[in-house]
Amino acid sequence: MIQRFFFLLSGENEALSWGECKALLEASGSPFKFSTLKQVLIAETTYDSARFVLERAAMCHYGCLLIAKLPFSLKQISSAISSYESGIASIISSSDSFAVRVRCVKPTFHRIDTLALEKVLGETVRKITGAKVNLENPNKLLIGVLTEGWFLFGLCLGRSARKSLGLRSLRYRPFMTPSSMTPYIARTMVNLSRATPRDIFLDPFCGSGSILIEAALVGCRIIGCDIDPRMVNGAKANLTYYGLNGELTLSDARHLPFSCADRVVTDPPYGRAASTKGIPLKKLLQGFLSSVESVLGKKGWLCMASPSNVDVESYMNMYGFQVIETYHIRVHESLTRKIIVSRK
Repeated sequence: MIQRFFFLLSGENEALSWGECKALLEASGSPFKFSTLKQVLIAETTYDSARFVLERAAMCHYGCLLIAKLPFSLKQISSAISSYESGIASIISSSDSFAVRVRCVKPTFHRIDTLALEKVLGETVRKITGAKVNLENPNKLLIGVLTEGWFLFGLCLGRSARKSLGLRSLRYRPFMTPSSMTPYIARTMVNLSRATPRDIFLDPFCGSGSILIEAALVGCRIIGCDIDPRMVNGAKANLTYYGLNGELTLSDARHLPFSCADRVVTDPPYGRAASTKGIPLKKLLQGFLSSVESVLGKKGWLCMASPSNVDVESYMNMYGFQVIETYHIRVHESLTRKIIVSRK
């Protein structure tokens, strides 16, 4: 059954968070339509698809079954929500306990007293349903989000995978380098590749294994390689630390020793914190793309990171890849990274 849901996204890179959520909706295999507001994506899709997004997303805080979307008016909010009585009563019964939480997407509504608004909404819901308010341990949580003059109100389905990613912080791992990718960006890149469980997933510049770890955790069959034996050994140690298995080999990404892959996701060295072993970056990327072109299946996806001043898109077109999306991430003053998503 198609229903409406909304996802409150993280605010550090709006385009990337929308893109990740959309990619996960595509990967879920269910039909969907979507629209966006600041830091919010609204989707018409199935419950299973919404759960899939929450279980995978790195740039999302939580998702909700949408009860109401309406222009916000502080004076009329109680009567406006009361007009959705049937929707509220269908998901909360008199035997339930509930709490209401309101979030304001900055800078919108930054002067709203959210605690007072939560109290008003809680009283409205209590009158409609007869349910008891329980602020400490409710069995139903209602979320309100104020953004761009709209008020979204819904039943929280749960938090996303984002919190668990913090538990895999680089500092906890047995091996890391200055160029190691954070679990947040690694998971986002895995998601942008539309990876699904049992896909053959390849990272040809695996480094310390950040991308492979996230791919394995979503159920992919992982393969990694690197030209540096120290990186291969370090990636193996990190995978073992998380109880994960995969095939890791010492090899040159320009001459991949593999016959096929469904998804290729990677962060090649740029010659800054990660060495290119004396190979000019242009030759390294062209050699890599030439090799990947013969490995990736006809419906395969390629997602890779690059400095923003390198025209990777032209190289991709040269080797038969269609660029679907490009996102930019400011790393620090001297480096802006871009993530390019393409497919054959």
